[in-house]
Amino acid sequence: MKKILLSAICAFIGSAAMAATISGTVTDNNALPVPNHVVYADDTLNMQWSDSAMTDASGNYSITVPGWVTNCGMWVHTSDNCAPYMLSHGYYYTGANITSDFVLCNVVAQPNIHGMVTSSNPAVGDTAAIVYLINQHWDNVNNTRILTAIDSTTTDSLGYYYFNTPALFDTLLVKAAEQPFSPDYANYLPTYYTSSLNWSTATQVLPNSTADIQLIAGVNPGGPAFVGGDVLVGANKSTAVGDPLNHRILILTTSANVAVAYAYSDASGHFSFPSLPYGDYKLFGDVMAKTNPALTFTLNAAHPSISNIVFEEHSHIFDGHIATAVANVNGKLSGISLYPNPAVDNINVLGLETVSGAKTVTLSSMTGATVYTHTFANGEKAVVPVNALSKGVYMINVNTVEGVATFKVIK
Repeated sequence: MKKILLSAICAFIGSAAMAATISGTVTDNNALPVPNHVVYADDTLNMQWSDSAMTDASGNYSITVPGWVTNCGMWVHTSDNCAPYMLSHGYYYTGANITSDFVLCNVVAQPNIHGMVTSSNPAVGDTAAIVYLINQHWDNVNNTRILTAIDSTTTDSLGYYYFNTPALFDTLLVKAAEQPFSPDYANYLPTYYTSSLNWSTATQVLPNSTADIQLIAGVNPGGPAFVGGDVLVGANKSTAVGDPLNHRILILTTSANVAVAYAYSDASGHFSFPSLPYGDYKLFGDVMAKTNPALTFTLNAAHPSISNIVFEEHSHIFDGHIATAVANVNGKLSGISLYPNPAVDNINVLGLETVSGAKTVTLSSMTGATVYTHTFANGEKAVVPVNALSKGVYMINVNTVEGVATFKVIK
């Protein structure tokens, strides 16, 4: 990596002078930007002040000079790869901003992918985004795609990002998302280049290319409707079927493909989308290397909420369905359902955490013998272990302040 050295001999005073900047652009003799080059600023006489900056994807750098630095004789040095001497620019610093550009010889740089992430204003870079570089290749043994996030970076103070292209790759994708501390975290959905919510429709990015990403805004005017459910392990996975899956993204759009919102499943596998207007919706995931078909449903005055959606992650697909409630359920508990049924290791009593108060769940054999009972606290997710039970038919009784529900389950 080349280093550009900015040196200063300055007088230091205790006044409250305004800070200024030393900035510029580094390009090669083909007028192409030179990114990832460090610029140093320091007082070489008595070393009371120093700072540094790195050129961004556009070759720009900027260093802030503190207000207490003044009356400086400054010069800028940079080694030039075509001659055995230093390029230099001399200045006398009096507190005003200084622009110092450099033109280097043709720099042979490693292939790279770079761009700007924008959100509300396409002309303004998003400085709170994280960007992922993803490699996609075909697995001939299992006849499937494999996607791996091979690098990540955050945007700089202007909204730019930069990746060196790996030596070995198949197909490269780039995805940007707001970081959790961003005030826009809930307002803009994670987005692939170019303008895609799902990896399967993302655009391939080639080395030495610019991949600007405009984050897709969620449009939710608010309303009385609610959607929620759970993300669980499906069949053909190495872990136990029915176990919760954490941090799986669910993306909600209208039937016309207008982005509404997104949510991640929590440690219990639960997700929710509150305060939705009535309408027709699509709900789908973005699990890399898997097909992510959309689940469609309608929310209206007759059916204002759905709390028993189940998304399952299988070997090659991540899909959802609305779990079917069992008969003999109290009307106030109609949103409760069991999954999976038949069960293998655990039974998830879906929707029970939305019922207020403590709930007692009892599992009995067909002879009436109690094989499990537990009282779950208000808001607690109910999971009943059945891995030690022999195969057969069992009954689950759910006792709540809203009433009692009875379910039949098969092990």
